[in-house]
Amino acid sequence: MERDRVRLLAVRLLWGFGVLLTGGGIAALALRAPLSGSILLGGGLVALGLNVLLSGGELSLGLTPRPFTARGVVVRGLLEARTGFSDLRVASCSPDRIAAIQYGPFGRPEFRAAEGVAYVGLKGSLLRPNIAPWRADLAPNVLWDLEVRSLLGDLSFDLRNLRLDHVTASTALGRLSVIAPVRGYVSLELKTTIGEIALQIPPSTGARISIRRGRLTTLRIKNDRLLAVGAHQYSTPDAETADAQVEIQIEALAGDIILT
Repeated sequence: MERDRVRLLAVRLLWGFGVLLTGGGIAALALRAPLSGSILLGGGLVALGLNVLLSGGELSLGLTPRPFTARGVVVRGLLEARTGFSDLRVASCSPDRIAAIQYGPFGRPEFRAAEGVAYVGLKGSLLRPNIAPWRADLAPNVLWDLEVRSLLGDLSFDLRNLRLDHVTASTALGRLSVIAPVRGYVSLELKTTIGEIALQIPPSTGARISIRRGRLTTLRIKNDRLLAVGAHQYSTPDAETADAQVEIQIEALAGDIILT
């Protein structure tokens, strides 16, 4: 425990010194002081590199997200997230809660519930970036809509135990990983600019998939149930008869699309 506290303090100090020295180096170079600017910039990059090493391969502020639990009785819900640089994992929680959130370290989730409808908002700030990973576990007995957008963070969705109506998820440069639902009819919209979309279709789920991709996008299909039924369209044989059905639209400018 003491070792973890020392490591956390070192990560925070390296982050602070790294940002300070890097900023000073850039300013010095802008003022045409190449020697001092190079020294400061080099020191800042070294500090940030050590920060990454101590943080297990990721740039970290040395801060951790804080827990938040929402309780009550609702029948529908909306999760709206703008994650910025943070990773986000979405899954299910126990039915005695509306949501169990790990968020931050800056700010706090927005939550409100009225007339049987819940709203959960997770929004990062460019001025105070939340680099720590977030988590949103949602009640499995509530019908949810998900609207999630990421800049650099990775998005991971395990939707198997959730009741869902519509899911929209997009990332600019991160990885988007989705396990499709196994309950009801759900529409999914998955988008990336330059990243990876990995979609897993459970055996009990019928799926119809439409793909729009740029010339720099690679499509890999590793699911034998998915058959080509048209130009850029794929379907499982039980798409119309399975108890769980998903309608999926995928858009990718560049990167990889992996269907399993």
